[in-house]
Amino acid sequence: TFLIDKLKETGYDPKEFTSGEITMEPKDLLDYRADNPNPVPLFYQSGYLTITGYDERFGVYSLDYPNDEVRYGFLESLAHKEREANPLDIRSFVMDIERGDTDSLRDRFTALYASLPYPESKDPEKTLERDFQNVAYITFMLLGQYVKAEVHNATGRADAIVETEDYVYLFEFKKDKSAEEALKQIEDKGYARPYSADGRTVIRIGVNFNSKSRALDGWLVDKD
Repeated sequence: TFLIDKLKETGYDPKEFTSGEITMEPKDLLDYRADNPNPVPLFYQSGYLTITGYDERFGVYSLDYPNDEVRYGFLESLAHKEREANPLDIRSFVMDIERGDTDSLRDRFTALYASLPYPESKDPEKTLERDFQNVAYITFMLLGQYVKAEVHNATGRADAIVETEDYVYLFEFKKDKSAEEALKQIEDKGYARPYSADGRTVIRIGVNFNSKSRALDGWLVDKD
């Protein structure tokens, strides 16, 4: 609980902890004071992160979770803290995805976003945007325990791709824009092309989050 609170307090992006690209100089890694604005040394000292490599040229260590059990344990704790008012029922998400039930999936995301607490920070708009992104990110990372879920953040890649035996889901999330724009981006960028000869049903989902109403106000689905 202390580590999760520290992570939220410092505003550190939890995606950094699952990217496998955390690097740190040896002297900084030893600075695990509670008031250090960088939480990585604390996570290293507590065993949530371990050294996975060393770059001799730049003199930095690479860090990552020691195993998947620790990775998902951290994500589940983070999800619980983010969603105390509305716990993340990952089993129901998996069942909806495996059945191709996009209506129930929409309702679950709507409920999750409706439970976002009012940001108590110096920059509530930025905090809300971060929380909005984290809800989707944590959900899809946890889905990776049960189905193939890959989250992409690089330009030209869908926000999330989830694969099951029968379906391929392509998600694009927007904030203060429109679900139509999100769905159009999936089409314009050709996210579905790699699956054109796949044989599974490809489901494209454009999602929009309205920061003023603090709710998911757009959800459009297109299926092959």
